[in-house]
Amino acid sequence: NKPGVYEVPLGMNMNYFINEIGGGMWKGKKMKATIPGGSSCPILRADECDIPMDYDSMAKAGTMLGSGGMMVMDEDTDMVKVALRIMRFYKHESCGQCTPCREGTGWMWRVMMRMAEGRAQKREIDMLLDVTKQIEGHTICALGDAAAWPVQSFLKHFRHEFEYMIDHGAKLRVVDVAGWYDAGKLDTLLDTNRVMLEKGRARRPADVQGATIIEPVYIEDGCTLTGSTIGPNV
Repeated sequence: NKPGVYEVPLGMNMNYFINEIGGGMWKGKKMKATIPGGSSCPILRADECDIPMDYDSMAKAGTMLGSGGMMVMDEDTDMVKVALRIMRFYKHESCGQCTPCREGTGWMWRVMMRMAEGRAQKREIDMLLDVTKQIEGHTICALGDAAAWPVQSFLKHFRHEFEYMIDHGAKLRVVDVAGWYDAGKLDTLLDTNRVMLEKGRARRPADVQGATIIEPVYIEDGCTLTGSTIGPNV
């Protein structure tokens, strides 16, 4: 209820910080999970958050204090979409110098997108976890680790949501001047600078709305649909 920048003593109880200083959950909802220190830190379930916010306690719980950029999620949060957004960030931020990070972050993002669309298979969950192990510890800087850790923790705590989305995921659609295209049929890869249509609303990472968006949409088979015109409420 009260997001902001707070300076608190090391070792303060996380639940106390969220409920007393942060004002508790939005609209009185139940807490589902928390990322304690930024997107690279492994996620904690709500029942794991009654711990001191210090380095040793965080490590014992399997996460980190990191930068202190805490993200708190309520009971209605779609954990697959949260993980997908985090992976999209690391895919974009990879400098490309190290092959495991350059290829791995993009591969993980594409697989997770297919999971969110309901186009993946359940065996790919374990494949995704295996790829994180191939990235972790195999890059020059820590961005590879930072991309792998959240995926590992999301699959550890919320695997059932990934399985559900594989079975029931809604299709994302891409549209150009010729009409509608089903992402499931065209195996569309929607990148960070491309238009995503979900539930009939045009959306980009910056959540640009209220104006017509004109830009190319890339299809995996090499076809580029140039001059695509997409309104905010198609």
